Amino acid sequence: NTGSRKGREVAQAYLEFPAETRMPRKLLRGFRKTRSLQPGETEELTFAFSERDVSIYSDGKWLQPAGGVIARFGASSEDLRQQLALLPLAQRGTDAAPAAAA
Repeated sequence: NTGSRKGREVAQAYLEFPAETRMPRKLLRGFRKTRSLQPGETEELTFAFSERDVSIYSDGKWLQPAGGVIARFGASSEDLRQQLALLPLAQRGTDAAPAAAA
């Protein structure tokens, strides 16, 4: 909380797909509300994305874009303060579902 009074904030998580996928520029994929925070106090929020969240539907099946997607986090679509690249499972060498924390 950077303000001078106790308060809460809603953090939003957006996914940005590569331009060639023709997906909307920013897709809201989650939001979390902080507890009431005192001035100067912080809280860590966690977001998790399913395999389908980071995939596009094409030719009758769900596919993850080769270059992955970017997860962006902030107070609104115009106030995004953090970002994280989410790579396709095949490029990460694991079969765990993609997840991100902000």
